[in-house]
Amino acid sequence: MGRRARDPVSMDYTIREIAPADAAEYMRLRLEALTLYPHAFAETVEEHSRKSRVDMEAEIAALCSSGGFMLGAFDEKNRLCGTVCLNRSMRPRLKHRGHIWGVYVTRELQRRGIAQKLFAALIEKARKTPDIVQLDIEAVTTNEASFRLYKKLGFKQYGVLHRSLNVDGAYLDEYTMALDLA
Repeated sequence: MGRRARDPVSMDYTIREIAPADAAEYMRLRLEALTLYPHAFAETVEEHSRKSRVDMEAEIAALCSSGGFMLGAFDEKNRLCGTVCLNRSMRPRLKHRGHIWGVYVTRELQRRGIAQKLFAALIEKARKTPDIVQLDIEAVTTNEASFRLYKKLGFKQYGVLHRSLNVDGAYLDEYTMALDLA
């Protein structure tokens, strides 16, 4: 990780793992994502707002210690501008799968290849992780941009989770997708 990239509009950024020390930046960006795109995430603004920086540091540390990781795109001022995360079960019958979540790029930098570069780094890291043979992800069926990106990256749709999310009394379906790493 830690490689420098240059997007099509000359913005320098570094893709690296998000550490507990990055908790405040992660919380800021996550709040932005939940506020602007509430239908794309299971977590609510209210749930997120109840967390302290110390809580978030502990969550990041726990995710990393359980075999998962969070990747971020950081700009030249070390501001977090994009994320993609992987959760991994340590249960023997499930640890071969990595579950991707928390995909977001700040609105002003969307459509500049940052999400693709974050996914490339995540997939590379997952391929190097012992025993992971498949990556899973969901996308709300109305989120066409995410669905197109995941398909472009090689994810295959294998189902639909009906009424997967309840957002303000409206049920949303999600596509379930997988990428075979083996």
